[in-house]
Amino acid sequence: MTSSDPTFLASAARLPGESKIPTRPLTPEEEECINARIFLVEDAHALQREWARLPNAPAAIPEPLIARIPFLAARLFSPHPDGTRSLGEAARSRGCIVAPRGHGEGDVLIAGPLSCLEEMASRLIEEEGHGQTIGGALEAALAGLRTHPDHLDLGDRTLSLAAPVLMGIVNVTPDSFSDGGHFLDPALAEDHARALALAGAGILDIGGESTRPGAPAIDEAEECRRVLPVLERLADVPVVLSIDTSKAMVAREAIDRGARLVNDVSGLRGDPLLAEVVAEKGCGLLVMHMRGTPRTMQVRPHYDDLLGEVMRELRSSVRLALAKGVKRSALVIDPGFGFAKTTQHNLELLDRLHELSCLGLPLAIGTSRKSTLGFLTGRPPDERMIATAATTAMAVLRRALILRVHDVEAMRDAVAVARATASTRVSPREETPPEASR
Repeated sequence: MTSSDPTFLASAARLPGESKIPTRPLTPEEEECINARIFLVEDAHALQREWARLPNAPAAIPEPLIARIPFLAARLFSPHPDGTRSLGEAARSRGCIVAPRGHGEGDVLIAGPLSCLEEMASRLIEEEGHGQTIGGALEAALAGLRTHPDHLDLGDRTLSLAAPVLMGIVNVTPDSFSDGGHFLDPALAEDHARALALAGAGILDIGGESTRPGAPAIDEAEECRRVLPVLERLADVPVVLSIDTSKAMVAREAIDRGARLVNDVSGLRGDPLLAEVVAEKGCGLLVMHMRGTPRTMQVRPHYDDLLGEVMRELRSSVRLALAKGVKRSALVIDPGFGFAKTTQHNLELLDRLHELSCLGLPLAIGTSRKSTLGFLTGRPPDERMIATAATTAMAVLRRALILRVHDVEAMRDAVAVARATASTRVSPREETPPEASR
């Protein structure tokens, strides 16, 4: 098992029956603070990487940790010395290792089999005080691994997530990195959107403002001028219409014209009123991770702990949405491939995408034609379909349920192959009859 093969997550999710851990509901603020996640440390390199990202950890990795490779790990922040003490006692009583050892607040790494992590959480939840809070956070992360979201609540309709859904990109912009200017005419945008739907898109994502690196902002009036006529033309299309915007006013107007999902690249940091509009209208909300704005996001992006920081900031977006009344069943999270990330950041995010399933929410990702693929292949945006298919298949194998793509028909095939690989079976209609092979 390796981090590029999330078998350990799949096996955790497929354990028979319900978890026997007693429930200790956490507030969104507690989840964000403790930020528990589960992952596999598959080799010495992975352990060194995680150890280096632990603040205040000693230089030398404890020998008992090295001896356990490969091992399942939990990483979390203990906000109080009492909680740290309880965590250490619970871990030792169940044969787990907690490192670095100490009694203050701080980040800790816990190594142990899945059953031991569950028993730890159960013991901590039975306590009172800070240990119980940590147990609840560990329980929530473990429960996320078992969660397979099967639908998205969009108010007056439901989007099935029983299989991955392709989100077709419709850029009504003059300056998008790949197809800017191609579909500025509403009639051309409509034709393109209908073609994507016929090719297999379950969602059409209509956007009027480019979010490519360095893109200038536009005002609400101009954004509405671009997208609203297209939405009106697509009112009869039987797939879900999505509005790609960070502005509350644009979202409201788009929802009134049939949009049932708001795709916010700012993760609710662009307009504080956006979540209120979504809650009021009862629609779905996709929150993406990004730092800064499209104009500034690629200016020396830096992370001390990439997965941990992306996860904590996504938890913050989820907390903001829930506080404004958005239903949890209406939320989707996206790690923001290409947004405030270097090529190395993007590759690590894709490789470890499944770790975000600890949040228990549907995962979306958009790798389509991105500059990272250009860097790796040396090809311009319109020649990156094969590279996009590779990353799309990888994302499906890492539990992504919504794939934002330009080339829907080709990505439909990539998804089909990835799903068949994950399930290790082919449908009967696709198998070659024995007689035909003679």
